[in-house]
Amino acid sequence: MEPLFLLCPICREALTWGAHRLTCSSGHHFDRAREGYVNLLQLKRTPKFMGDSKVMLRARRSFLAQGHYAPLMAKMATLINGHIARPMVGTERSERAYTLCDIGCGEGSYTNYVARHIDNILVGDVGGKNEKGKKNGVTAVGMDMAKEAVRMAAKSHPCRYFFVADVNQPLLLANQSVDLILNIFAPRNASEFARVLHHDGLLFMVIPAPDHLESLRSRFSLLSIQSDKAGYVIQQMASAGLQLVSKCPLSFSMRLSAQSLLDLIQMTPNQRHLGEDAKALVDTIDAPFSTTASFQLMVFARERS
Repeated sequence: MEPLFLLCPICREALTWGAHRLTCSSGHHFDRAREGYVNLLQLKRTPKFMGDSKVMLRARRSFLAQGHYAPLMAKMATLINGHIARPMVGTERSERAYTLCDIGCGEGSYTNYVARHIDNILVGDVGGKNEKGKKNGVTAVGMDMAKEAVRMAAKSHPCRYFFVADVNQPLLLANQSVDLILNIFAPRNASEFARVLHHDGLLFMVIPAPDHLESLRSRFSLLSIQSDKAGYVIQQMASAGLQLVSKCPLSFSMRLSAQSLLDLIQMTPNQRHLGEDAKALVDTIDAPFSTTASFQLMVFARERS
């Protein structure tokens, strides 16, 4: 089932789906690319960084495919499933698709992983594929500013919907149209999250904890993490009317080959300031290398009046 809650980036009227393009009542239209995504990005000037680079995206896909963040994926699924399973029966959602939007989706791995688990709750295990138009299924949308990220996501996960869009600006989503917002290591847009979140919807967020990859930071001159980042984020969301429902810390150790370590460094903003130096630094260590991944997983909901 195509998402019907998208807005035109030019006039903010509702977009409707055609065979090969999206159109609004004002006549603006946006063609689907060969891979299936749609570019809704409207820029007056090009910023220095348009989201993640190809090197960062390919490194992330390689790292995740090796299963190093499997404990994080499993914890995400457990928390999300626990929160959304209870209100499914006997509500208005029984008459419509469950809507998921991943803001800052990158190459789509988290989008697809979470959508599969929601599908399992709503319609049973369908082999990882969202059967478009199937009653009670999840309609999963991913948005990212990086065109390469969206292209990769759409090519790998054709049963989801991906769009190039500026996630730092007003989101191209209708008011209260999203049941679950994902924000995984991505830019936060608190006021817009509050606007587009359904009245009984949830915002699920993952951020690095201060001790994330601590053993790597000094050795490889990695970027620092704000000491009270979780507290800052909670306050940021509260200012937009989103209250913390739950917070779950997660830490686990990893033993990494030289290539996995290079992928880990290159998949983050560290790649922008290290560049080719990252490989030279990794070449100086003896593999395997041990480090600890540490995160905060947080769930927010709209404040009840």
